[in-house]
Amino acid sequence: MSNQVSTKVLSSKLFDVIDRASNNDLSVLVKYISRAVITEKLTSSKEYQTYFPDHQKYKNLIEREIRLFGGNTLVNFVRKDGPDYTEIVKDVADKLKVKYDKDLEVEDIEDLILAKTLSDAFEQMEDKDKLLVLKDLGLNYQKVPKKLPASELLTIFNLSDVSAYQIALIVADGIAKDVLGYGFKISENPKFREILNVLSKPISLALTGILSALDILGPAYRVTIPCVIHVAMLRKQQALPETKRLTYQAISQELEPTTIDNLKEKA
Repeated sequence: MSNQVSTKVLSSKLFDVIDRASNNDLSVLVKYISRAVITEKLTSSKEYQTYFPDHQKYKNLIEREIRLFGGNTLVNFVRKDGPDYTEIVKDVADKLKVKYDKDLEVEDIEDLILAKTLSDAFEQMEDKDKLLVLKDLGLNYQKVPKKLPASELLTIFNLSDVSAYQIALIVADGIAKDVLGYGFKISENPKFREILNVLSKPISLALTGILSALDILGPAYRVTIPCVIHVAMLRKQQALPETKRLTYQAISQELEPTTIDNLKEKA
């Protein structure tokens, strides 16, 4: 059987982000996909074998693979290219118990997912870590709150592109560290790099319930949930002005160089 994979693009809401992503941005998605050793088709494709690690050369395949895993989570065996990305994001929101209006745009549902995840994580943090988050997000409290309502985080999304991206990156970093064993480094912003380091443990603890439930939900969710969160982070990053993107550029920080051989060995 041929390893060729269809390059048809169905979901612009997903491909628009992947199309603008760097190889470093895409490397995290490739890692999430490649961990599904038995079911993924990306790493056996001719394009991957030819161009790896130039992920931009097979970005259509990365987009399609995410949708195919989304089709698995939705028990979809009819559409050969998987469901539209909107359906996948809604499915992830349902599994994470995120409430949303069915008519919302993908970007708005992504915001709800990010806000609820960080809100849940906030409850697991020590007061000193909570203060760090509040200060960085420009929130003033006379007393350290036990909870940080998701609604307040959504307000921040609407007020500041930079703060919205910071929230998305905090959540994506925590997911990456738990699933892949490494997160991101911020090239030009040592202050925010310190925040990511400090919040690594509490975010990881808060995400433990989500990640431990993935096996129960089904193996495809080990791909779709991290991918949806990473894509949401990239969408926020790409919305920043170029100068801000450089300041807060997130670079995946692998423990050792990735090759085709060790990619699957570590999955």
